[in-house]
Amino acid sequence: MIIKEAILNNISNGDRSKNKYDFLVYLYKENPKLLKEIFNDREKVDKHIQKLYTLLRGTVMEKKIASLYFVFIKEFTIGNEEALIQIVKRFPSIGKFFIKEQ
Repeated sequence: MIIKEAILNNISNGDRSKNKYDFLVYLYKENPKLLKEIFNDREKVDKHIQKLYTLLRGTVMEKKIASLYFVFIKEFTIGNEEALIQIVKRFPSIGKFFIKEQ
């Protein structure tokens, strides 16, 4: 699945624009079943949890994308509670993030 590979294999925002963020918000609002299917792969999600730390230290847009991935992992993946708690301890603002169209 091309969308799954684009979302999971390239977690960063390569072009530094809002396009990826807007696309992820659109998917969340219009097709959450697809995101649930994508984030069902526990092994890949575990790798992305580690990448969140890097994104959360990046540009403003990378932080927004990291926050989206955090919400997706929290909502669609089972068994990552401890890792998510550690992220919130280190980056408290991520726990206050909510998805809205911008």
